[in-house]
Amino acid sequence: MIKLLIVLITLLSLSSVNAELRLLSFPGETIKLMLDVDQEVQLNFEKPLSSIGIPTDIKNNIKTQLIDSRIWIKATKAFKPTRVLVKSLKGEISVFSLSASPNQQKAQEYPIKYNIVSERRQAYKSSSSGSSSSGSDSSNNKKNTNTATKAGENYIALTRFVAQSFYAPKRLIKKIDVVRVPINTKQLITLFACSKNLACNGNVSASPLASWKSSHYYISAVLLKNTTRQQIVLDPRDLLGEWKSATFHFNRLGRTGSPTDTTVVYLISLSPFEQSL
Repeated sequence: MIKLLIVLITLLSLSSVNAELRLLSFPGETIKLMLDVDQEVQLNFEKPLSSIGIPTDIKNNIKTQLIDSRIWIKATKAFKPTRVLVKSLKGEISVFSLSASPNQQKAQEYPIKYNIVSERRQAYKSSSSGSSSSGSDSSNNKKNTNTATKAGENYIALTRFVAQSFYAPKRLIKKIDVVRVPINTKQLITLFACSKNLACNGNVSASPLASWKSSHYYISAVLLKNTTRQQIVLDPRDLLGEWKSATFHFNRLGRTGSPTDTTVVYLISLSPFEQSL
């Protein structure tokens, strides 16, 4: 069973990642989210909400419903990036930059779900997973916690480092405690299951680029390329393997031969890449 935590990361000198299943936002930074017209999305927050502020410019282009800590959004017409503020019961503000474009594929019957999680919360979960109150396990869990809380051990830091290793100038890359590990880069791999989005795995070729190891995780980068004449929206639910986190640099692939037919997915696992497939 695939266990995924899809993260939305604002990378230095990079465009924001638009992930399909779950988002993780940095506190205080704008979350960019592109909607497909007529495709409903569900935003799940950690805390109960009080309001969502929709500017008058797009009120006729969007439908929203807020219940407790969840928001359902459906764009009925296309619109340009617009700032939307979401306020929690405690007065905390989340800033979204919403935009909508015509859907190139048939809308799904069910909402695409996004979990909005703070970086601090995610790092805490990574460091405290598997904790126990028993005396014999306490010592082991303390060691695991100390290991997991080292600099660069959370999913965000690992994914940011690998993405910047490919796309950012070396002087801007923040060094973390990881080492490069061998990975077979000379063969294509089967990374997707067949689905109505992909039709079949052969529609998207996948080839490993590189892999690193921290004291607790492996983080690998895989190049994805659309081999069809149709636009493809990548869905993490179609991924094969055991991943703790999966982040598409861009989740939309243009038709083959276009400048947007290629992207990279960053995969975090507990085992080496080949064993996690």
